[in-house]
Amino acid sequence: MNTPPSHDESPERLLAIRKMREQTYLPDEQAPYHGVSHPDVVWEKAKLLIDRCKQLGIAVDTKSLHDAIELHDALSHVDPKLLGFSSSEHLAATLTERFLVSVGHSQETAHTVGSIVMATNPDVRPRTPEEIIIRAADIWNIGNDYKEFVDATRSLHQEAMNRRQEEIPFKSFLVGSYGYLQKFLWPMLELTDTARDSEGRSVWHVNALRNLSQQWRDTFGDETPVVAELFPTGAISPYPATQPHTFYIAMHPDEEHRKDALEITRNSIKGCNGAAFVIPSTESAFSLPDNTCASVILHEPSPASVREALRVAKNGGAIMLPMRSNLDPSICEIAQSLRSVTIAPREEGLPATLVIFKELVS
Repeated sequence: MNTPPSHDESPERLLAIRKMREQTYLPDEQAPYHGVSHPDVVWEKAKLLIDRCKQLGIAVDTKSLHDAIELHDALSHVDPKLLGFSSSEHLAATLTERFLVSVGHSQETAHTVGSIVMATNPDVRPRTPEEIIIRAADIWNIGNDYKEFVDATRSLHQEAMNRRQEEIPFKSFLVGSYGYLQKFLWPMLELTDTARDSEGRSVWHVNALRNLSQQWRDTFGDETPVVAELFPTGAISPYPATQPHTFYIAMHPDEEHRKDALEITRNSIKGCNGAAFVIPSTESAFSLPDNTCASVILHEPSPASVREALRVAKNGGAIMLPMRSNLDPSICEIAQSLRSVTIAPREEGLPATLVIFKELVS
């Protein structure tokens, strides 16, 4: 087990970091979500993950992690490009490193803390325990209690209006917000044995999609179409979403393919002003809540994937499978046991398709 590097815990050092935080964050009244108290919220969540790691014997450099959390959103209200930085996280990481060196830390320790800060950037794949913890703690509310998630969204909406000094319709804000949140759902961040449930599903992704889809339907109407598409291998070519405000989910087991598909799915959804997410899944464990989807598209169907598709489809929802001569007989048996099965003509992006409609329960 690696021993975390030593770290100055003197009251003077802690006070200096706190003062820097107060100087680089806006008051909570101006920034209801990313205000000066935001690091305290993130640290409370991080402590829960640190405790889990301790129970499993996973070493965590808690002092570097704490310093990173203190300043991870420093100057987030400033346009980073005006200061020559590629992102807000790059700006905060650089400020953090320079500050820590100025108060007596080694360049190595300062760089470690800066790297932890950079892990909050959605384009970065967190690797170390500290990087995974800060990322998970920073986006905790997305996959936690639904009310907590909704409250966070409302705070971010108000913060955006404060920054622009103008009214922003909530529906417009939500579309843009989900376009940004899309970037956070592609990796599977496993650190402890609580990451997956007994079925092998990512607990955080299940909860996140429950919250995201519920808020989307609460905003745009309960009949807003939720479409899921399972890609077992190869590249992701999203099914074109055409209905207004479609909520589209692409599922794929390979991480690099998921990351590559982010822009594709975002662009595919623009025409209907919807939302798109690319998430980890396995053939027999969709990271989706029950009774969520109006339709589920399976490119390499198996009995297990069909059963999962029926689980996540709403009553009356459609399961679409490519018509093939070697279709597993068990799938045909499942289809015949349901009330309505049709052969759909070839659609854009899909071959001739067998459509299974989940039974409507009277």
